Amino acid sequence: MSTSFSRTMRSLSADSGRRALLGILGAAVALSLWTAWLTLSRVPVYERSASARVEVDGAASPVESAEAGRVVSSRMSLGRRVSEGEVLVELDVRDEALERDEAASRLDAITPQLDELRAQLAAANRRLTEGSVETAASAEAARARVREAQTLAANARSEAERAERSRELGHGGAADAERARALAESRAAATEALASELRRVAPGGRSQDAALRGEVARLRGEVARLEGERSVLRATIERIANRASRRLIRAPVSGILGEAAALRPGMMVGAGQRVATVVPDGELRVVASFTPGTALGRVRVRQAARLRLDGYPWAQWGTVPAVVRSVGSEVRDGLVRVELAFPAPRATRIPLEHGLPGEVEVEVERVSPAVLALRAAGQSALGPRARRSP
Repeated sequence: MSTSFSRTMRSLSADSGRRALLGILGAAVALSLWTAWLTLSRVPVYERSASARVEVDGAASPVESAEAGRVVSSRMSLGRRVSEGEVLVELDVRDEALERDEAASRLDAITPQLDELRAQLAAANRRLTEGSVETAASAEAARARVREAQTLAANARSEAERAERSRELGHGGAADAERARALAESRAAATEALASELRRVAPGGRSQDAALRGEVARLRGEVARLEGERSVLRATIERIANRASRRLIRAPVSGILGEAAALRPGMMVGAGQRVATVVPDGELRVVASFTPGTALGRVRVRQAARLRLDGYPWAQWGTVPAVVRSVGSEVRDGLVRVELAFPAPRATRIPLEHGLPGEVEVEVERVSPAVLALRAAGQSALGPRARRSP
């Protein structure tokens, strides 16, 4: 009996030792595996954006009114596709039309006046040219007659002198000498008369030419004045047309109306007022804003990211993969701009479109759980600086 009891006790003692040894070995293996995972494995570290938004690659273009005016018609509706330069809103241009018609009427009246003045100027130039030629010819003819008369007078004077010498020598009569002297005097008087006529013709021609030149100058001044007035009217018409065209509000780019004001005929629109927004065609991208401490030096180009959209719970719809495309280097409004692209093909069931809000998480590094735990401990001691989630 005592022998059996003793054997039983020894058996129980041996079983307890084996269980303890197995427990110690299991704990050692678990601790080794946990230590290996803690130090050797890698988990992703994410930086989360303050905000994010899906946008078309190419900024949405605002449609603004260049001039103030009253709405005549509007062809805007949300979601409508428009083409670049298409008229979306027409403002009242009746004042411009009246000003244009007035300027056009004045311009039309100037044309026949210019034609008439140019014809008068051409005629005056012809008269001036012809008068100058005629005056020159008359003066030359008068000078020729004077020269002829001077020659005849000189001959008559010589003849009278010879007749007088003959009379004194007794070779001729007194009557012959008297006739010769009378002829010489007559020739001299005729020469003087012709010279007087020459002196009258030259100033008269110059006076007539001066009058014609004055008329030509006056006509040229009138033509220049009307041509200047015509140029001013043409510029005025062009300026009025430009102002009228600015009252046609056009689409700056081709795309879809993402926002449109409810404009009805008779409503007033102010200069610079935004009436619509055109979302251009293009690839979708994500524009996110990060705090400087989380982005600068940590978020880099080609890092993987995931997008969570506010309207699509990620537990049901999942996240949308993205890749960092560019990172801003300057802080604006306390945030850093980061642009991300969607890889092709898009592995998501979410219908992506311009304007969807959400948040972005960028994988900035992979570290061991031990390092992550140490960081968490340090942040708990110093205060959290960034929100990170594995």
